[in-house]
Amino acid sequence: MIAGLNNNPLTTKLFGDDIKLFPNVNNIFELELAYLEFCNLSKDELLSRSAYIESIKGKEIKLIDKKLIPASTMIDYSCIHELKNVV
Repeated sequence: MIAGLNNNPLTTKLFGDDIKLFPNVNNIFELELAYLEFCNLSKDELLSRSAYIESIKGKEIKLIDKKLIPASTMIDYSCIHELKNVV
């Protein structure tokens, strides 16, 4: 468990200053999943689909009518290698 991820230098290095994670994101696997979303979804997709990112530049994600990511969507897991290099 990692406390205070939103004010953590690691989170800032991974996501920049514009991304705010939900307060309940406090495990390394949740941070990895948030980073996968960040790497693979556009800003608009993050605002409508993210399970871990609360806001982008102060604009909150939409929690109602979240769309499911189609099964055919390919996810690029190479960004996890970047995450492991940072940690």
